[in-house]
Amino acid sequence: MSMPLTEVASSRASVSEQSASPNGSSASVAEGRIFAIAVGLGLLHGVDDALLHRQPGVPLGQHAWALLASVVVAGLAVAGFGRLRVGARAGLAMILGFVILGNGAMHVAHVWLGSVAGSDLSGLVATAGGVVLLGVAVLVPVRHRGEGAQSRRRRWVTRVIAVVSAVVAVAAFVVPVTVAMVQTHRFRGAIGAPPSAAFHDVTFESSDGLHLSGWYATAKNGAAIIIVSSSRGDRMGSVQHAELLARHGYGVLIYDARGTGRSAGSPNGWGWDWSDDVDGAVAFLQRQADVDPNRVGALGLSTGADAVIEAASRNNDLQAVVADGATAR
Repeated sequence: MSMPLTEVASSRASVSEQSASPNGSSASVAEGRIFAIAVGLGLLHGVDDALLHRQPGVPLGQHAWALLASVVVAGLAVAGFGRLRVGARAGLAMILGFVILGNGAMHVAHVWLGSVAGSDLSGLVATAGGVVLLGVAVLVPVRHRGEGAQSRRRRWVTRVIAVVSAVVAVAAFVVPVTVAMVQTHRFRGAIGAPPSAAFHDVTFESSDGLHLSGWYATAKNGAAIIIVSSSRGDRMGSVQHAELLARHGYGVLIYDARGTGRSAGSPNGWGWDWSDDVDGAVAFLQRQADVDPNRVGALGLSTGADAVIEAASRNNDLQAVVADGATAR
């Protein structure tokens, strides 16, 4: 028995409406797949950075919790993407796109400067993933424009809410997370030759066992000064200070903070655990024959100022401190 034409038309209209819905359309399925692949590229770099190309001296499990959190967030985002409304899908793609792109951009800069090392290659792949996610954030609202009957007033209310939400998300999440990634994933700068014949290469250990590298100028007056650089971390940011003190007869130790230059460890621009580096530097100077163990001081610059203040609060062998540009910390 054949179906009446009116029922056929109704059935076709029902199928058409279902296929046009955000969750059931082939377009939404394709968007979900692209989103999943792009997020996967960012996660691939996270695995590479945390496990395969760790910084020298960093144990396998040091970044395990951060990696696990990234895996969970990525999994939830991919699993929930297709269930979200159009605006929420675009917002999620935008947030993850900015974060992944911010991480990858540092590796692009490193390669641009002529050096390819460690996780740079997967960082370039992550950059592509971030760009794709931002493309998805733009494409989703365009492709699904007009879906769902809304009054003109309702559409403008929705747009205002979307814009305000995007601004809040960028200010409260994207910016601080990106700054945190930059501060904790800085690439190592090149270390050139010592500034003069007065300085020679030295190595020593931080109080928590990391191998640190620096230059030392022998003391002529029995006193020695440790110089701790700013958030850049490596010795190249404090060479002029070192030369000035050396000319006045002080022994001078400048070195690369953990994770920078030629020193082991993970980098961070906030000076976390830098006071352990200072403790190691104090112990190194006290072992030098040209230094009176009771005449060891430190000059800290910006983030380095925070580190020497912290070290001096607990290390009685640090006899004098100049904190130039200490921060709110």
